[in-house]
Amino acid sequence: MQNSTHELIAPLPQLPVYFSVYETDSSLVPSHWHEHIEIVMILEGTLHFNIHEQDYFLFPNDIFLVNSSDIHSTQTSGYSRILLLQIPWHYIEQYIRDFSSVRFSEYFSSKALSNDPSFLDMQRQLFALAGLFYEKSDGYELAFNARLHDFLHTLYLHFSTRSSAGSKGQKNTARLREILSFIEQHYKEPVTLRKAAEAAALNPEYFCRIFKKYTGITFLEYVNQVRLTHIYEELLSTQDTVTEILARNGFTNYKVFSRMFRDTYGGTPTAIRKEKKA
Repeated sequence: MQNSTHELIAPLPQLPVYFSVYETDSSLVPSHWHEHIEIVMILEGTLHFNIHEQDYFLFPNDIFLVNSSDIHSTQTSGYSRILLLQIPWHYIEQYIRDFSSVRFSEYFSSKALSNDPSFLDMQRQLFALAGLFYEKSDGYELAFNARLHDFLHTLYLHFSTRSSAGSKGQKNTARLREILSFIEQHYKEPVTLRKAAEAAALNPEYFCRIFKKYTGITFLEYVNQVRLTHIYEELLSTQDTVTEILARNGFTNYKVFSRMFRDTYGGTPTAIRKEKKA
């Protein structure tokens, strides 16, 4: 998963979707959005989702779906192995009438749905997709696409609703997506709440309220999260000192940085750099 406010995906060759099983160890992806539909299933470890003012903690065999353009953040603590399926909007749109009005269910608890045949069928399809993808036997693409369509058919028939467009909430999330993009472009600078509110044509008080409502954290906490993820990437990809990396990414309060880094990645910058490069 990528640390940007607007994720872009590219389907894999011969497949209409992006699919992988990836491993992560104490990761943070700040609030972001994407046009595609994203499905994750936890294979090992845990994953924390924040979306629509709610926190979800996913455990092995749980499934979570992110609808197009929904703002969300994710975080893992310790080792996790996660199945990831990202489906371009235009791919589903060609099969479902008025797809823009369709919303899929989000949280699928394997414990709560252990006797639901539709949920169990989706689980089986995802495991089958993983097997086909990694075996890559001759003609596997045909079987993969068939399983994918079975999965989407079950999802659409049993776990979708239709909603009207143009609600106040949708307008606010559209506005917030612009704010997140603004922060991603300016996080290296001394970004103030007032500057961000002006860029969104909102008064600061209302800006603060909707930002906390849709991301679950304050504006400053979010800016520091974005900086933190970029600092983490540079810590592992460069030989620069921590002080140089912090200055380059706009983080001026070392005490706050040190606490956030330890809470997120489970150690000091020096220790994590040494561990990951060992």
